[in-house]
Formats: sequence, structure tokens, C-alpha cells
Amino acid sequence: MVGNTSWGADRTSMLTLYRTLVRSKLDYGCNAYNSSSGTTLKVLDSVQNAGLRTATGAFHSSPINSLYVDAGEPPLDLRRQQLDLIYFVKIISGINHPINELFPNRQILNQQQIDLTKRTPFTVRVSTLLLSLNIEIPTLQKTVIPSSCPWGISLS
Repeated sequence: MVGNTSWGADRTSMLTLYRTLVRSKLDYGCNAYNSSSGTTLKVLDSVQNAGLRTATGAFHSSPINSLYVDAGEPPLDLRRQQLDLIYFVKIISGINHPINELFPNRQILNQQQIDLTKRTPFTVRVSTLLLSLNIEIPTLQKTVIPSSCPWGISLS
């Protein structure tokens, strides 16, 4: 309703609407649902492809890879990997993060510990990704949350 071939919003506005309204919904909770089967995740790919086709004004017959390049958007599987890595850095940088103990001594799983025949939980996905990219876990400054609120501190 916002755009058409002869009237409506321009391409930049349509891509901004896609990123804020559609992609944000696809990203939400992807760390949890990323362990789903491949056929289940492919359903989300068609949602992204339809949104990008509408936003860019591409034909339905245009190749998907050229659609991603034209819109400047990565495929959803790469986007989910990126968000997994961002969330992993948030986990290991927080002292009191609830799932920090899943990475004992900040060690990733080695190849023998990874069983690829089962659904892959978050720790296995991140470990596999870090091993495939040959990335070691960096030493990060731990985030310390102050016990008192800054607005409650008296300066006098």
C-alpha cells in the first residue's frame, strides 16, 4: 500500500520500512529458533525475499542472490550467524549473564564434541562458527553493572 510502480514511496524509504518492520521481526528470537530444521527456516527466507522484492521493485523472476546484492541485505542464514556471534560476545562480556556458564572457562567446543546429527543448540552453533572462521575467543573487559542508580547518588 505504501509503494507502487507509478506512485508511492521511493526505494530508500521502502528498504527502510522493510528493515524496521519485517527484518526486525525475522531477527527477534533468532538465537532461539535458529536450531530449527532447515525446511522450517526456509519458510522465513521466502518472507524476506517477498519483502525485498516489494521494497526494490524487482520482478518475481529475478534471481535471489542478485536481489540480496541489489538491496544490500545478507541472506537470513548469514544474518542469523552474525546475530549469534553478537549475542555470544554479549554473553562472555557479562559477569552475571544467565547462560555464561554454558561456556566454561570461555572455551569453545572442539570438533569431537560437536555432534552434527542432532539439532544444534546455541553453544554448538557458535563453537562451529568460531572454528570454521578460525576465531579465538577474545579477552573482553567484563561489564559491571553498578549496584546503585546514578540518579540516586548525592554529589554534595
